[in-house]
Amino acid sequence: RVSQFTMRDIWFIGSIESAKAHINEQISKAKMRLLIITPQLTDIDVNALQKIPKFINIRIATNY
Repeated sequence: RVSQFTMRDIWFIGSIESAKAHINEQISKAKMRLLIITPQLTDIDVNALQKIPKFINIRIATNY
């Protein structure tokens, strides 16, 4: 089976801070589902999650 990934699906990020900024930007663009995979729960901006509409399904996978 061939992967359906495109270059838009791959992020090239230079630092941790730029990764966090990119995640926050994507949170604000979510329309239906949001899956965040991060090493620590503290890496997620909870304020950004509280601002999105309530109907968006949020899943977070972390190692605590």
